[in-house]
Order: sequence, then C-alpha cells, then structure tokens
Amino acid sequence: MSTEVLAAALAGCFCVAVPWGARKRRIPVERVRASVRPRRAVGEPRHGSYEALVRTSAPAEVIAPAVDLAKRYCWVTNTLRHPPEIAYRIEQEPCRSGRHRPTDKRF
Repeated sequence: MSTEVLAAALAGCFCVAVPWGARKRRIPVERVRASVRPRRAVGEPRHGSYEALVRTSAPAEVIAPAVDLAKRYCWVTNTLRHPPEIAYRIEQEPCRSGRHRPTDKRF
C-alpha cells in the first residue's frame, strides 16, 4: 500500500538523519536502524500516529541528542508535522482518434 511507502520514507529519513546528528554532536555510532509503526486513525482512512523506533550501537542516553537533532532536520518528519497544501490536477490525454481536445482542469 502507498501508506507503507510513507512509513518507509520516515524510517529511511531517520536512517540518514540520526548518523548525521551523531556526527554533528561528535557521538560515535557504528550502526543505525530505524523502523516505523503506523497506527490507523479510528474510523478514518488515514494514519493517526506513527511510532518511530531507532536501534543503534550506542546507548540510548548517548545517542538521544542525535535523535533529537534528527527529529528537527528530517524532511519527512517536518512534512508530516506541518502538512503542505496539496493541489490536484486533472489532465486529459489526447485520444488516438483525435475527437476529444485535451483539457486542463484544477479543482
């Protein structure tokens, strides 16, 4: 499902952002893995929350400052926290017969 891709994007962003944050904070870390568990919003066709789990070779109390920095700089996290406006467009493809003219409609 496409919602799984969204959760994977969040996990992937953390796999990049946590090591970056660790380097910025001069925290040695050899390995970082992240997983995200989405939770469905009751009665709605969307996720209501996400739980991100970060597994590292560093102790939690040592890596925590890097995770905090990652939360601030992860683009996916920031996009989910402050959803962008979405514009939808419909474009008609030309028919092979050429009978219909293409239109461009925004709604």
